Amino acid sequence: MNAFLEMRCLLVVSCLLMLSSGLIIRFDFGKSQLPSGRWTQFLNRDRPSGTGDWETINAARNTYGYPRMCGSHERVAAIDVRLANGGNICAAGNTIATSATGGFACLIRHNKNRCQDYKVRYYCTRK
Repeated sequence: MNAFLEMRCLLVVSCLLMLSSGLIIRFDFGKSQLPSGRWTQFLNRDRPSGTGDWETINAARNTYGYPRMCGSHERVAAIDVRLANGGNICAAGNTIATSATGGFACLIRHNKNRCQDYKVRYYCTRK
């Protein structure tokens, strides 16, 4: 996966909105609110094994299809990332990677051979 933005929860970035149990990563910089659209339900397609926990947009589209996932007529404007067990994402201590075209990943090689299990939901808007 190319062009992922890596971050830790301790890093304060203008595109992040911290929640009590997760974070929302927005890809529409400079706008005060998300455009008209919809959130998918939380999806947890992968488990943290092999090279990491991969919750990618393409894999979600292939596994779940529309309407559980954003359709081909929609784009992903934001991703809401949470721990699958409901715990606080910042307590996980993982370095995570995300992008508007790729989705979300926790790579084992960047996390001392250990990633938590994450779930994500996507905010879909018209292209």
